Amino acid sequence: MASSCALAARGVGVAIVNERLAQAYVRDQTVLGRFNPDILHEHAFVVSSSVKPSRLARGVS
Repeated sequence: MASSCALAARGVGVAIVNERLAQAYVRDQTVLGRFNPDILHEHAFVVSSSVKPSRLARGVS
C-alpha cells in the first residue's frame, strides 16, 4: 500500500486506501477524497514455495 500511496502522491496514480494510511503520504499537491460506499479490504502476501519461511512467518515464538 505504501507504493500505491507514494505513486499517487507523485501524481502518477490513484490509491484507494483507508484514511489512516493515506494520512502518512499527504503532500502539498495530494488530494484526499472519501470513497463511498465503504469497502472491506483484505491483505495477502505472496511468498516463494522454494524458500523456507522464517520463524515469524510460521508463527513460532
